[in-house]
Amino acid sequence: MSFFDLHCHPFTKAVWMNGDRQKLLEENIVTVIDSKFKPGVGNLILRIFGGSQIKFFDSQSSLKQITQGSGQIIVASLVAMENSYANLGFCVFKNVFQRIQNVNRAQLERLGRSQISYADVMSLERSLAIDFAGNNLNGLQYRIINSFDEIKDDGLLNIILSIEGGHCFYQRPSVLDQESAANAHEVVDALFDWKQKVKTGQLPRLLYTTLTHHTTNCLTNHSFGVPPGLAGAGKNSVAGGFNPAGNSLTDVGISFIQAALKETDEEKRILIDVKHLSLRARLDFYELRRQMINEGHPSFPILATHMGVTGLSLNDAIVVPETGCRKFPEDDNCFEVEYVDAERLNGFFVTTSFDTRIDILRFNPWTINLFDEDITEIVESDGLIGFSFDSRILGNEVVDRERFSKHEMNPLPSISGIDFDNEIDLENGEVIYPFQNKQEFGESRYPEKPFFDVPFTSGEELKKHTDLMALCQNIVHAVRIGGSKAWDCICIGSDYDGLINSIDFVPNASVIPAMERLFKLYMTSMVTTLNEFIAERHTGEDRIDIPDDFYERFVIENAKVFLKKHFI
Repeated sequence: MSFFDLHCHPFTKAVWMNGDRQKLLEENIVTVIDSKFKPGVGNLILRIFGGSQIKFFDSQSSLKQITQGSGQIIVASLVAMENSYANLGFCVFKNVFQRIQNVNRAQLERLGRSQISYADVMSLERSLAIDFAGNNLNGLQYRIINSFDEIKDDGLLNIILSIEGGHCFYQRPSVLDQESAANAHEVVDALFDWKQKVKTGQLPRLLYTTLTHHTTNCLTNHSFGVPPGLAGAGKNSVAGGFNPAGNSLTDVGISFIQAALKETDEEKRILIDVKHLSLRARLDFYELRRQMINEGHPSFPILATHMGVTGLSLNDAIVVPETGCRKFPEDDNCFEVEYVDAERLNGFFVTTSFDTRIDILRFNPWTINLFDEDITEIVESDGLIGFSFDSRILGNEVVDRERFSKHEMNPLPSISGIDFDNEIDLENGEVIYPFQNKQEFGESRYPEKPFFDVPFTSGEELKKHTDLMALCQNIVHAVRIGGSKAWDCICIGSDYDGLINSIDFVPNASVIPAMERLFKLYMTSMVTTLNEFIAERHTGEDRIDIPDDFYERFVIENAKVFLKKHFI
């Protein structure tokens, strides 16, 4: 069966490697760490991202892999690597990138020294995508499409473009200069200019844009998304750092949203993807959407393109008591939160026949993921949730501490009554604060009865399958919260080649078809077990009716329906 992917990066690696551009597109790019790479740093990479070899990442979404996996339609997201990846002396990323074999070190240095704008970095990837569209790439071919009517089922890959991060519209090499009060409006102007060039055929149309990515910008605050071991201290004196800062959407950010969504007979709208927005910014975006519609703006769907879910409502208390929230030692404007290993984060149980062990699937509570309230907003908007194939995002990895801007602490689940602007006079900056639910974190919302017995005989094989189970669990939770309508709002949003630890069962696009049988089995078993649990509890919760074609909807059909309505 053909598949659709709402978010992947087939062109990104090729932009950062030396060599013939066409040959880079024709083959899988396996980024290999140089043999001179320091073992200590190499081991850190392996601990954080997993893997059995000293490789930075295997290829995940090359054109060859997408074609081998029967990809029919993908959204290729263009992204400018941020300055903090290349500039921060204490950041492991810089050490890694400089030691990748055949990496374009000169380009990396230009970025780190603020000698090239984010817009110019993004345009390298855009040009690569445009220049080779329609070419025969050693038997591979793709077309870039600007509307649903241009999609064809003729063996060529259909590619829609999107942008990841409003910083991609920064025209000035100096990030701080671009973000100054005098120049920040230029980011909105650059977005408007793109839309004008779409009208004249100079640039391809964008399906969506995110406002932010992994570092701060002038449009909004972001959710902390980088593994702490790689983010280091997280600050950057010459550009946005990895640590969240500020408070929600800025005035420029609101103008950016309104400009993107503006649509006339000649001007097509660009949808907003809420991925990477901070929790506070997401909540404010939903309110802005309601306000715009109430004032006469045409309704528009909400996209969340490469997500996991927290498994939580905003009212759930999941932070470690007494020592779970503290000032981050390296950044006075940043707080660090440790999540409690609570039953509330438990998902489904699975048993293993070979050692009679019981494993518990978990959710990842980081606020980069969707809360129940997010799911409701997206489904009610007739939006689309793309589920990431990143095992960390899906909750099948150890949950690290999360960082927050001190100005956005109050939206964190169950924290109240703290003035985070005031100095906290406690040893090590630790905070003791009230919970709405301090004595009882809340029971699990999922049955303790195992939904499946795994016959595998090794931990490695078990991890491979629990990764796929974690994907299924995230989807089941979204449908549980969103109701039957949510079956029409789910799709793949793999984030392949986007700095992810891809799930072991489906490590790249070429093997997506291989998941069908077990995906169907795990989904059906989870829903059956959950419905029994719901019936036993007598809480009035509706049982979940699983449609016969749920796999087809997830893999491609929902996307086609969405594009036919919203990409015309």
